[in-house]
Amino acid sequence: MMYKQPFNQRLGLGLGCILLGLSLLLNWIYSPNPIQSELLTIPLNPEKTLVARLYIPPKTPVPYPTIMLWHGVQSSKETMEPWSIELLRQGIAVIATDSGGFGESYKRGYSAEENLLEAKAIATYIHRHPDRFDPKRLGVGGHSMGGATALALANEDNQIKTTLVLGMSADIDRLNPPNLFMGIGLYEQFSTPYDMRSMLQQGTNKLAQPNHLYGDFTQTTARKLIISPTSDHLIEPFDPTLIYESAQWARQSFNLKTPIQPMIMPGFILSQIILLLGTTLILSYTLRNKLNLKVPLGQGALGGSRSIIITTILLLLSLGMTGKIPARSTTDFILITGLILPVIHYAIHHPSRLTTFFRITGLYLILIVIAYTIVGMLYRLDELIAHPAMILGIPQFMIQLPITLSYARVDELRSFLFPVYSQSVQPSLRLLIWFLPELIKPGIIVHSVTQASRWSSQWLRQPFQITHQHITNRSWLLLGGLISLLMGIVYHQVKTIAIPLEYAGIAIKLLIHMVIIPGLFIIAMMRSSVVQKIEQQSSSLIR
Repeated sequence: MMYKQPFNQRLGLGLGCILLGLSLLLNWIYSPNPIQSELLTIPLNPEKTLVARLYIPPKTPVPYPTIMLWHGVQSSKETMEPWSIELLRQGIAVIATDSGGFGESYKRGYSAEENLLEAKAIATYIHRHPDRFDPKRLGVGGHSMGGATALALANEDNQIKTTLVLGMSADIDRLNPPNLFMGIGLYEQFSTPYDMRSMLQQGTNKLAQPNHLYGDFTQTTARKLIISPTSDHLIEPFDPTLIYESAQWARQSFNLKTPIQPMIMPGFILSQIILLLGTTLILSYTLRNKLNLKVPLGQGALGGSRSIIITTILLLLSLGMTGKIPARSTTDFILITGLILPVIHYAIHHPSRLTTFFRITGLYLILIVIAYTIVGMLYRLDELIAHPAMILGIPQFMIQLPITLSYARVDELRSFLFPVYSQSVQPSLRLLIWFLPELIKPGIIVHSVTQASRWSSQWLRQPFQITHQHITNRSWLLLGGLISLLMGIVYHQVKTIAIPLEYAGIAIKLLIHMVIIPGLFIIAMMRSSVVQKIEQQSSSLIR
């Protein structure tokens, strides 16, 4: 059966080409390359090794002003890369480290005490190399869990001159930690703006306000709080306002006189996401068009494509594992292939549904962002009323949220599939499991997701019937499944020590805040006539 949709095909290909061209333009304008960096392996003992990346400022003479950066829970040193590069561009060397249990460092459970010991080990490494790292211009920073580590180290190491903390509140005083920069997003889920203002007042002994400098850099008593109206906890390490302000704080702390460099990483991150979208559209519609043009892509061709995919991935792994091609390039190509492949196979097997898939996916992405934003605004309604100018940041927050979260999830996926990925490539069994469904039955992933979404949408739109006399077995099954899923997520996080047991209650609260309540808003929007009409118009494209 042939499907003739020339307008949608041209539209999809045209949009893909526009996105691809835009991504290349943005990459040309905002590309951070060349970046000079070194991989550091710092042994704690014969069985425990920390893996870190040193970013070297190209125009700064040795010894370098240096900042140590620490990531948050379920992140890695790659999460700190945008922040690291912006500090680097201001003339500051950065050492971003994988905490134990994360990234490429040794495996262990969560421990704040061990986090501090690891931070001390990195500081000791710096102190032992005064020819490279200026002991009089040393700082530490971090996000979330890494912010707690940074605060703990700054309070114990008297050689540290500045402290950068995102998404973390703590008890401080006027002297400790030295030259403290505090940054959070307005929609921060852990440390509220009230908590951070209280922290600022502790550090200044006065009714201090955000966006004002207090104290003196030369006496290491400087304090400043920035509340970004375009961020929440998850995207703080990528937020342009927080990154820029913290980089300028580091410049002031180290008394750097070099010209201030404009930011590039937000534009670069945007270029990477647009590149992925553009490539997906072009490949999907090109292969679907080949079906319409009677180019044979039957089972034999699909079998051949499997062989090509497997051979290509194995060849890349071999070259990456032997160091013949850069490890980062190897993992980037494999990750992009794994993300695009399910959509391409879906385009081949279900050509008439491709445009509908893209439009419905875009629609529900918009619904998710709207629901998430509404919940954040409700939680911070007092701040928005007290500071109405922050309302202007809502559009940027809604755009920034899916872009930065997508970028961050790719880095998390990298560390999940590759235990070693910086200097060489060491794949795990998870990589095979990730590709296996598409190699066995091409198109199964997207087809299954769309079918499950269709069933869920129909079920959620059924009229509400509240009765205590009879509850169907399917309702009991669904309720039990949702409860089991919630408990399973919390149990897994506690079991793997991704979160400590004492924080399980906070994790449940966060899950309610970030998943359940936004989910209720999404259901309400799905049941609206406006969304249903848009869905019907999108579905009509296949007729």
